[in-house]
Amino acid sequence: MQLNMDEVNKILSSVSFPASKDDLVSEAKEENASKEVVDAIEKLPDQEYKDMTEVMDHLKTMG
Repeated sequence: MQLNMDEVNKILSSVSFPASKDDLVSEAKEENASKEVVDAIEKLPDQEYKDMTEVMDHLKTMG
C-alpha cells in the first residue's frame, strides 16, 4: 500500500522542528493518524529531523 504523503503532511503540520523520531510518532498518535502512517514513522531512523522536508524525503525512500 502506498503511503499517503498528504496525510503525513497534515498529521505532522503542527510539529515544531527540529524534532526527534519519538516526537513525530507521538504527534502522529495524538492526531489519530492511520496505522500505515504511524507504522511508517516508527520505521524512520532514530535521529533528529531538521524540517518536514527531511521527514518526507526519508519516508519516500522507504516506500
